[in-house]
Amino acid sequence: MSDKEALIVLKQRAEMKWSDPKVVFHFIEHLCHYSPRPERLQACSLAGVEQPPEVPTFHGLNTLEQPF
Repeated sequence: MSDKEALIVLKQRAEMKWSDPKVVFHFIEHLCHYSPRPERLQACSLAGVEQPPEVPTFHGLNTLEQPF
């Protein structure tokens, strides 16, 4: 899997809420902003993840005692 394909999969997982968006975008940010490899930086720009979207604020876990 290429860097571009991996970044697209990560982005889709976050958008579909298959994975915690904060964790996914932290990983994407690390790959895109702290990688010295030019091909990875190019994959980041081609995958459209130069700036991760706004991640919703986590308000804690719902429990049976709390209304949804």
